[in-house]
Amino acid sequence: MLWFGRSPRHGPARLLPALGVGLAIVIAVAAADLLLSARSNVVGGPSPSASATPFAPASRTASPAGQSPGPTPTTRPPTMSSASFITPGLTSGWTGFTWTSGQAAGTDDLRQVLRWRGGYVATESGTTPGSMSVSLGLWTSPDGETWTPVTAITDQVVLVSVAPVGLVAIGLDTTDPQTPATVQAAWASSDGTKWQNIGKPNLPGSILSIAGTDAGIVATVNISDGSGNSATPSFLVEFSTDGVNWTPETVGDLASSESGWGMPPHVQSNDGHFYLMGTAGRVASLSGIVPVASVARDEMWLSDDGRSWTQSSGGYPVFADYIDFGREGMILHTNAVGYMPGGTGLAYSTDGGKTWHDDDIFGPLGQAPCQGECAVGPDGVIGSNGTAFVAVKNGGKKAWISYDGHTWTPISWNGPDPAYSGEGDLSGLVVLPRGVGLHGMYGAGR
Repeated sequence: MLWFGRSPRHGPARLLPALGVGLAIVIAVAAADLLLSARSNVVGGPSPSASATPFAPASRTASPAGQSPGPTPTTRPPTMSSASFITPGLTSGWTGFTWTSGQAAGTDDLRQVLRWRGGYVATESGTTPGSMSVSLGLWTSPDGETWTPVTAITDQVVLVSVAPVGLVAIGLDTTDPQTPATVQAAWASSDGTKWQNIGKPNLPGSILSIAGTDAGIVATVNISDGSGNSATPSFLVEFSTDGVNWTPETVGDLASSESGWGMPPHVQSNDGHFYLMGTAGRVASLSGIVPVASVARDEMWLSDDGRSWTQSSGGYPVFADYIDFGREGMILHTNAVGYMPGGTGLAYSTDGGKTWHDDDIFGPLGQAPCQGECAVGPDGVIGSNGTAFVAVKNGGKKAWISYDGHTWTPISWNGPDPAYSGEGDLSGLVVLPRGVGLHGMYGAGR
């Protein structure tokens, strides 16, 4: 399975490089909620720890209210419109884009697109663990051009994954926006068209992320030990071959993640490989000119089967947020959640995620202009569709394409400007099989 689509709505912040040296003004904020990006950064880019400490699976107690924020209330119906949408364009060799209204094309709210052996599946559900967005359901496409809605699934939030059977979707209940979304049912399809309710998964707690391959499915969940004010959150990594029956897995010491510090465990997959990321709790204290700040150790683990895991190496800034995949490389987006002034970062890998290299110039985008005290960030946005990466610069009507995430070629750009909005958010770029969506417009690849 490959995961690609909409870039997350981060502000322009990226962690200042000085954080990795002197901890100039780093204040760890022990927030109760974990904020993760959808589509998916740290202290100066230290290498992840090479140690792997097994952990005993935590008790399967459901998460209490407040461990993960619920979705924003909505009045939209739980199922998608019956209308299909079209995303024309070339599948490779893009030199520019022909633009039409995104509302008519149906791409305005897409947040996740997966490629599988039957074509593609798309959903509006966000992939942000602990902050699910309400989805109208799923669309499927055999060719990336003509998309058909899946109307059989009526759950408001739907997380979808490649699976041995073909596709598995996990439906979540989002009735109360103040409590974590709870698992309702698993749905399976071998062709992307006909879906069957195969029962309620035995996943404990609140699901954070899910990803799969033809070998199986990996999920990360947020659970709780204890009850009431004494309850402490913890995390599990779970494995399944059918989406209903799950067993806990031991992967390093990711279960020691601590709420409010870095990222909880979250998983992606691409081309038959799993990528499991997370922050293994606070492991050190640094004294600076400001109050003592705890530093969390970030880890990334790789697997071909979802059962046996190997830790990656190399440096990347702050905490691993999400990966964009290309034909010849990968880009890791990082997030300095929990630190002030915060920020985001990039790293790239050309060996399948085994080794990461910090990219402090943000590909072809460069650093966003900054006046006064602010974090570092890219001057634009980057997305991918599993084959090509697309980078679009703020304001300058400039764009580039890359297949390895490190070497970039300029291409023509006459589409929307991905500049930050009045709320400080970056409008999401979704890179589809045949073009790109941005600011309510669809650009067919040419």
